[in-house]
Amino acid sequence: MAVLVRLMVVVLSVAIGFASFTLAAETAVPPLAILGDSLATGAATHPALKYDGLVLWDVFTGKIPLPASASVIPADLTAGVADPLPSPQRLWPSRREFLGGPDWVWRNALQVVSRSFLDTAQYSWGYQLGLGLKVAPESILIAGDDGARVAHLPRQVDRILSATDGILPPRVAVFFTGNDLCGATSNEITSAADYAATLERGLRYLARNGRVSGGGTDVYVLGQLGVLQLLSNDSILDKKVAAFGGETTCRALREQHFLPTAEQQKVIQERSSILAENQKAAWYFSMLMPPNPVGYCATLMGGLSGKEREAEISTVANHLRDYREQTAKVVEQLNAKMSAEQVAIRFHYVASTAQLGFDAADIAEDCFHLSPSGHTKIARAVLSALVAH
Repeated sequence: MAVLVRLMVVVLSVAIGFASFTLAAETAVPPLAILGDSLATGAATHPALKYDGLVLWDVFTGKIPLPASASVIPADLTAGVADPLPSPQRLWPSRREFLGGPDWVWRNALQVVSRSFLDTAQYSWGYQLGLGLKVAPESILIAGDDGARVAHLPRQVDRILSATDGILPPRVAVFFTGNDLCGATSNEITSAADYAATLERGLRYLARNGRVSGGGTDVYVLGQLGVLQLLSNDSILDKKVAAFGGETTCRALREQHFLPTAEQQKVIQERSSILAENQKAAWYFSMLMPPNPVGYCATLMGGLSGKEREAEISTVANHLRDYREQTAKVVEQLNAKMSAEQVAIRFHYVASTAQLGFDAADIAEDCFHLSPSGHTKIARAVLSALVAH
């Protein structure tokens, strides 16, 4: 436990330092900003992050490094870029998110943990998009957060405006694709009407509070991914992954609700029993990690069965279809409004991301998030849309 305490002390100290740094950050205007959820941060993309608590403990304690190797990204995107890949600018919570001292420290501490151990922003679709646009890595702004929903859009806009002295970058990409579909039950899924209203409010907030310069700003709102592929694609379901001290498949993990089987539990007990006394922290850590997808997205990966499960999946599918339709309408209406008012902000709906198909290579080791390859598919789809526009 002493190791865990020391780890938290370091995390909190770094969080306070970074939180202070954000208030004094320079206010240059980079050419590209990314808003969204865990896809924006590159969560769980690193191949070293296995679905195994003791492996993750080695990651958290530095025994397993997490370099962002350029070889993981297609060569045409990384040409001329250093290896390991330089970091983008990940933006910290802004002043508008300050809700008190303890909350501020905790919020930033979670950011430090995610950025240090769980996210590889250099593998994210936004970073790869930036490379495709020949944007210098340090000039790519990432305001997204793990677990973010579309309701967080205004606060992410604040992060960008805080970093740029209120000026909108020439290109802004917005992509919230999964968390609004997640909940303990289908009743917690964001309704299509609320999703549309919240998205419109966030985009209006961007247009109202951001200043444009030069040729104006193009805002690209991406169509939601076909997340139900995680449940039905045989290539994905048959993907082999390391979990609970052995090898299994995404299909097996899903069928056992991402919990160890009796046999896997025996392996876990054997591993934990041989840990030396000074390694007990690793045992406690492994009881909490890795996070179970059923716990944070039961509606998509949950434990219902039979007709109840069929009804739940149908509900998710209907909401996903409605999200796409409503997103396209919101973007079209706002773009017409900006044009009529002669505001140099142009909104674009990117439908191609909604049509992307994924296979085993595109899925991360937790059978839930996307791998670097999956992010590449998104980046290339957006690049094609930008060329068309």
